[in-house]
Parts: sequence; C-alpha cells; structure tokens
Amino acid sequence: MARTVRNSALDTRTARSRLARSGVPHWCGLDQGLHLGYRKGKKGGKWVMRWRAADVYRVETIGTADDIADADGVAILNFGEAQAIAREKRVALERTAKGLSADGGPYTVKVCLDEYLRYLETERKSAGDAQARIDALILPTLGDTVLFQPNHGRYYGLVGADGRDPSAGTHEKGRSPATPRSRPD
Repeated sequence: MARTVRNSALDTRTARSRLARSGVPHWCGLDQGLHLGYRKGKKGGKWVMRWRAADVYRVETIGTADDIADADGVAILNFGEAQAIAREKRVALERTAKGLSADGGPYTVKVCLDEYLRYLETERKSAGDAQARIDALILPTLGDTVLFQPNHGRYYGLVGADGRDPSAGTHEKGRSPATPRSRPD
C-alpha cells in the first residue's frame, strides 16, 4: 500500500479553513503524474485529482471534503481517504486505457464484447443486431472464457475457462504437450 502523503495545509479541516477561497485547487503531489487538490468553496470544499494521461493532464472531482460534516469514506472524504480514492481511480483509468478491465479481474470474452457493444452504440447503428447475436451465439458457450489473466502486473494470452491454454492443443496420440514420453527399457 502506498504511503499517506502529509501536507500541513490540507491535512485537517482547521488547516483547510485558513486557505483562501479560489477556483484553482490547492495541489499536493501524491505520485509521479498524480496530484490531489482541494478546491475551497463557499460552503466547504471538494477533492479533485489530476493525473497525467498521454502527455496531457486530466482533472476529475472525486468527492466532498470533510469541512462541515464528518467523513464517511464514500461521499464525504478526509485527506487520507481522498488520497486512497485518487490512487484507486488512477489505476482503474490506466487499466482502461490499456484495454483491460478496470476492476483488476480477468479480461473475459464477456467483458470484451461489452466494450465492443459500447463502441457500436456510440459509433454505429448496428448495436441492437450485434447484441442479439452475441446473446444467442457467443455468450452461452464462451462468455466466461478468460482472454487475459492478471499475474503480478503482467498479462498473458488466451486462457481457457479451465485455466489451460486452448491453443496448446494435443500432440501425437492425444497426449498433451506437458505429458512426458514413456521410454522403452
């Protein structure tokens, strides 16, 4: 787990109350290319994150600061909780940018087809027909087949539902490649 960054201007609600109200957030660097900001408003503040994606910084609001109400870890966040959520969102965004599932689970045929249907809905008009064909012909047999399996940050190619590589096939006389040959004595 990443360390919690300390910042005397943002750590506590008392420290944040001393900051000037501004449309520009007060930034704190968390990791390389990732920053957490606090935007102070008339009635409390908001936590925002800024991350580097493809040589451009993106900004997103991640929650309400615990200036008025106590933090609940979901809608109202303290400084430490905002840091954790910013890091989690960054990982999810980076995974999505690489074409992987955002939740960190295996990339299955179903996930792949869901992404394809979202593309069709935004770019073309054939999404309804494709959805019907996918539901009837592909998902019943291949929906749970894992295409990529996460393994300590690396991803490997096709993995069948049973965890074996379906492209490995069989060798002579039905033996799998991993089965050793018996030697005549």
